[in-house]
Amino acid sequence: YVRRRIMFAGLGVAVLVALAGAGMAAGAAAARTDAGKGYQLLLDGLEDLDGGDTVAAADSLRAAATSLRAAHRNLDAVYTRPAALVPVIAQNRRAATDVIGRAAEAAEAAAATLDLVDFQQLTIINGRVDIAALALLAPPLGELQATVGELAGVLHDADSPWLLPPLKDRLQRAQRRADKVDHQARALSAVAQQAPAMLGADGPRRYLLAFTNSAEARGTAGLMGNWSELTITNGKLAITASGRTNDLENGISGPEPVRIDMPDEYFARYGRYGAGEPDTTVRRKFWGNATMSPDMPRVGSAFSQLYETATGRRVDGVIVLDPRGIAALLEITGSVTVADLGITLSAENAEQFLLLDQYQSQESDREDLLASVTAAAVDAVLHSELPSPPAMIAALSRPALEGHLSVWSAVPAEQSMLALVGIEGALPVFDERRAETDGLAVVTNNANGNKIDTFLQRQVTYRASYDAEIGFVQSTLEVTLVNNAPATGLPDYVIGNKVGLPSGSNRTLLSVYSPLTLVSGTLDGTGTPTESDRELGWNVYTVSADIPAGESVTFQFTLDGAVQPGPYSLAFRPQGLPRADQLTIDVEDAGGAALVSFSGSVGRRSVFAATGVRAWR
Repeated sequence: YVRRRIMFAGLGVAVLVALAGAGMAAGAAAARTDAGKGYQLLLDGLEDLDGGDTVAAADSLRAAATSLRAAHRNLDAVYTRPAALVPVIAQNRRAATDVIGRAAEAAEAAAATLDLVDFQQLTIINGRVDIAALALLAPPLGELQATVGELAGVLHDADSPWLLPPLKDRLQRAQRRADKVDHQARALSAVAQQAPAMLGADGPRRYLLAFTNSAEARGTAGLMGNWSELTITNGKLAITASGRTNDLENGISGPEPVRIDMPDEYFARYGRYGAGEPDTTVRRKFWGNATMSPDMPRVGSAFSQLYETATGRRVDGVIVLDPRGIAALLEITGSVTVADLGITLSAENAEQFLLLDQYQSQESDREDLLASVTAAAVDAVLHSELPSPPAMIAALSRPALEGHLSVWSAVPAEQSMLALVGIEGALPVFDERRAETDGLAVVTNNANGNKIDTFLQRQVTYRASYDAEIGFVQSTLEVTLVNNAPATGLPDYVIGNKVGLPSGSNRTLLSVYSPLTLVSGTLDGTGTPTESDRELGWNVYTVSADIPAGESVTFQFTLDGAVQPGPYSLAFRPQGLPRADQLTIDVEDAGGAALVSFSGSVGRRSVFAATGVRAWR
């Protein structure tokens, strides 16, 4: 009797599984074409939205919703419902139907919202931004943020360890794309909310424009040579002052002591370079070293305080551009001609001219030249019709994300928006007790007062072993600095120096930022003196090297320490230099299996993990 009951029950389960499987297979077969088409249209729509083409994005998302709804009807048909009673099949059915149904709703809602978003109505003509048009975008962009966020949530909620590989692979691909666009939607919404005030809608705003040159390397952008004061009143841009760095240095060289409000660790790190102390005056030459920090928010704060002291005028923010940033600006405005000097600068030749060619002129002429070039670039912005926002974003996004164009605001909500956009140039901040991840930043600062870093090539190799159970990292960092500068044939201002080295030599301060502890450091195999500091949760180890023309030096650092246990990741902050780093990363687990393997160049802040490389946010 018992055996018969077990047999009949088993047969019943088998029949149920067979019927469920057959019904689900039939539903899946009927839905396959529509689901595949809808999935691809959904990815296309997210791709269009990521690229700023709202019209194409709306069309793709609306078509995706139509196909996904058709697929959902087939997957939720009566003959597929027995599958809800069978483990594994049930999870896959529920994931597929929920994702497809809710994705269809979110895609339709996003398409409807995008019909109300027209970036083409945003105009910048003769230095005036249409603030009213920008304000009108705030409500639909807020709705877009909500619907894209809902779509990302749907895709993540559907994840399950029971999903079969084909469905799981597609789901994860869609998750990654939706997460990226969700971040962009939040950034766009924040811009629409914060930008009107930044553009003077509630009263005039004043910003310091700092034009720097990465041929004399600094942690952020380079040494500042020229500056302008940008005042914006109700969307109208105007330059209200400008000059050379010397003018600002003279403004803080009076008898009264000048101090800046910074944390103690800032003075411990940069006091020796002129920042002073909480009770000690800033040296007038600190204007040239204020960009040594790789953290733009600290650079912006220092600049704003120094500028107010030097001029008596408070600024609401700071914008830093280096030659690559200026070249990107010229891609938007078109070429500019400096008639008095007989030169025409374009997006193609501006970087080369500003990094090197300008130094063929005499120093007295060059000061006028730089003033004329920066004035012409700014004048092109103030007296022309600029392209649409998507076109400007396309031109400026890469230089901004790679640190060649950075912005800081004194208003916390605006600074948070800049961070969402990725233009704030911040150094990732680590927990003071135990870092969330492993991390690395390699920073070089010019120490010979010349413009030789155009010729500096850095090769960075990071190898580590990681124990995921306790979060312990043991690593070796090798940094090779190659000085490709000639010893002759260029002006002393470029390849000479102020420290008595042979022509063509490069004296560099190399700082390694890591959450780990330094065990040992060598220069070309020999122990080398190392300064230790702290900055924003990082340990900072600084060494100095003289590199003759045409030669190289190699530093090797051994480090170890604990980070949060779990899957390994490495936060990497590159430096915006004329030549990109040649980067190699190899990380293994405690058993010797590869976790991260990378070789190439990375221009923007990134996170390396076993799942791949993603942007740091």
